[in-house]
Amino acid sequence: MYPLGHISMAYFMVKLVQKFSKGKFNIYFMFIFSLLPDIDFIISVVRHRGITHSLFALLFVSIILLRFNYKESFFYVVTYFSHIFADLITANGVLLYAPLSTRFIILRALYIPSKYLFWVEVTLFLMFLIALLFTGDYRKVWMDSEEFL
Repeated sequence: MYPLGHISMAYFMVKLVQKFSKGKFNIYFMFIFSLLPDIDFIISVVRHRGITHSLFALLFVSIILLRFNYKESFFYVVTYFSHIFADLITANGVLLYAPLSTRFIILRALYIPSKYLFWVEVTLFLMFLIALLFTGDYRKVWMDSEEFL
């Protein structure tokens, strides 16, 4: 997926979790953690969709985040997971078990063929924008505010 797809997927997953936990999260941190697995684009020695997209990386990020503030950090763990999940349903998949395995994993039950992926992401992003409007969350994105959602 592309960045807008990852941000949109993260938003919907976090809002779903928020329904059950009643916690708050910072939308800017949500944006950052939804794109963090793609840091492998910057680190040239790491294979794209490799270790940063693995359960090992998810566990590592979880341990670091959960040491700070459990309720809030949990949302960012979900956000990081949403990125891995979104890439699992694409044609390329991810090295989910890296560094223990070099096999790319694809979640075939929800697989989105490459020829439809762009339109799925555009639709998801439009739904994200509509959700921002109807929930009032747009104020947290476009207005200068330090409040959490």
